[in-house]
Amino acid sequence: MEKIGKRVEKLSLLEKINAAIPGFIRYARRGKRREADRLLRDGISSMLKEQERNLGSLCEILAKENKMDLLGLIDTTQKKIARAADKIKYATYGASGLFDLSQVGKKELDRLYNFDVGFIEKVEEVKAAVEETKKLEDRPDKEIANQLKELNKLVGNLNNLIDSRKEILLEG
Repeated sequence: MEKIGKRVEKLSLLEKINAAIPGFIRYARRGKRREADRLLRDGISSMLKEQERNLGSLCEILAKENKMDLLGLIDTTQKKIARAADKIKYATYGASGLFDLSQVGKKELDRLYNFDVGFIEKVEEVKAAVEETKKLEDRPDKEIANQLKELNKLVGNLNNLIDSRKEILLEG
């Protein structure tokens, strides 16, 4: 009996917890995957917020030039971008408690992370469209409006993609 006590003393805290609660180490590793996904989503959200601010600066320029008809369209686009940024930042991250009957496993978390990595490409497309829109500030209103409509479609598609993210957890 004394030998068992010495072996237990040599165990790390994590090993002791795992001995008492089987599966705890796997649970802790999944937590690291969730944290990586959260950091990725925070970065993507920040990228989108930057584009929202860029449109805000365009809005100020157009207001000074009395191009008031475009301000509503810019406002709508900004709101869509803000909604996308918030959706991705606060999206479900695959949490499940240690004793939950339905566990979110490594494969699901990896699929979720890879799905989120794909958002970067879409956000880069939004960034390019915002930059293109800003270049048109001196162009006729119709050209700017057409570009803003294209940007709106792009952001709408991004929002739809974000909405489809929850399917990964449901497929489990």
